[in-house]
Amino acid sequence: MVTSLDVLSSGRAVLGIGASWNESEQEHYGIGRVPVGERMDRLDEALEICRLMFTEGAPSFKGRYYEISEAHNMPGPVRPDGIPIMVGGGGEKRTLRAAARSADAVNIFGDAETVRHKMKVLDEHCAAVGRDPREICRTALKTLIIDRNANDAAEKAKPVRDLRGGDRFRIIGMAGTPDEVGAQARELREAGLDGLIVNLPDAYDLETVALAGETLSRL
Repeated sequence: MVTSLDVLSSGRAVLGIGASWNESEQEHYGIGRVPVGERMDRLDEALEICRLMFTEGAPSFKGRYYEISEAHNMPGPVRPDGIPIMVGGGGEKRTLRAAARSADAVNIFGDAETVRHKMKVLDEHCAAVGRDPREICRTALKTLIIDRNANDAAEKAKPVRDLRGGDRFRIIGMAGTPDEVGAQARELREAGLDGLIVNLPDAYDLETVALAGETLSRL
């Protein structure tokens, strides 16, 4: 599926993959609960298969949970080195270790202090497997609420803060005027990030989308 997207987008696809951390989604969609340890084992195998399928003609792999036998992925990815793989999650024992071993990018949650710590852990895992840590693009996922007017930005952010709680919003969110959002983004970059992946609650408002893009592109 992601290779088809890569072909359709002229080589702009990125595969984001994780270990199914959101247990409420599993409940909502009737997906059977799987212990965390097994989910991490499955992620390790999936990462191996994805890399093989992106870079080899007819790879084979046999693991505990998944296997392929001379599997074809045709047409292949546009880029000769395959599709970039982004591992989502900040688990320090398994997820970041898997990223150090197999990923081109990571995506985590966290405020600047958390980001700084997680990036140090990632560096340590890279050193353990002999990987250059600079090879991995580091990003965080944020809910972005932005408005040129400070009062309007605060009003837009209030429902999300009330739903998630102030402490949680500090981890998952960014809110304010362009100058305030820019300052928050710079703090995160100084903590070790290369970029941000944002979702916009009011993405239906194209002026807000443009404002977010203008603000973040100046960093």
